[in-house]
Amino acid sequence: MEPTPGDSQPLTLQELLDLRKIQNGLDVRDYGLAKRLRAIEARMPHLLDLGDPMGTYGPRDVLPYFGAITTTAGDVAIAEGLNGVPAAHGPKGVRCGA
Repeated sequence: MEPTPGDSQPLTLQELLDLRKIQNGLDVRDYGLAKRLRAIEARMPHLLDLGDPMGTYGPRDVLPYFGAITTTAGDVAIAEGLNGVPAAHGPKGVRCGA
């Protein structure tokens, strides 16, 4: 996909780590992550796809805000932006990758 005009601002480390969290697909239940992913989508929509949750949930389950996964362009941005950052690196020691 073609880069958008919003690409002039590089992704922050937090944004790259957030993209890494959804690299293999994720139903997003965390409010903060949901807000940050929406902000990335507004600036660089070619990096990720947000849509319906991928899982099936019962009436007593906490429902996710949406399902999210990176695009090929998002995978490239993660690889280039996090070159040398170990998969276990993340805010407050949270594991961010597989």
